[in-house]
Amino acid sequence: MPPPKAALPGSYDFANAAYFAGISAVGYSLTDIEVLNQNKESSYFIAQLRQQIYERITAALPINIANFAAALMIGETSALNRNLLKNMRIAGISHILAVSGLHLSLITMLVFFLSRLILNLIPAIALKYDIKPFAAFIALLASIFYLLISGMKIAAIRAFIMTLILIISINIKRPIKPIR
Repeated sequence: MPPPKAALPGSYDFANAAYFAGISAVGYSLTDIEVLNQNKESSYFIAQLRQQIYERITAALPINIANFAAALMIGETSALNRNLLKNMRIAGISHILAVSGLHLSLITMLVFFLSRLILNLIPAIALKYDIKPFAAFIALLASIFYLLISGMKIAAIRAFIMTLILIISINIKRPIKPIR
């Protein structure tokens, strides 16, 4: 479960202290803990990369705007202004902050069209090969990278699966009909 918030206003906030200590969840177990797979290097690299992106965003923009931009780009909502979150919930637009289909499809579409444009500018490739599958593969790699950077939330994973199906259909030359 997420770390508990302060019980009383102004009292010790364990959730805040846990955030800065790198603790993202707390819980209990009735049996001894057994580590099944410990692959710290890859997850540590992604966490470090997310932190670097967050620091670059906050260095370039005013803090409130930077926290909002970080929430939109990498799904980091912990530093958002509480009044802003409350107002967005009241307005019914807080779902914009959840990294999901909109964000992943925008990144994938942008990379697909840019890579297709760049590949079209190289005559040796454009005249010999069908570049659409190459561009789709590059877009798939970009969407995997963005999925990792965004924190792999459930909505983002669902959107990635749908994007993967779309890219597979491009590669096997099936007509794309989004209504289906």
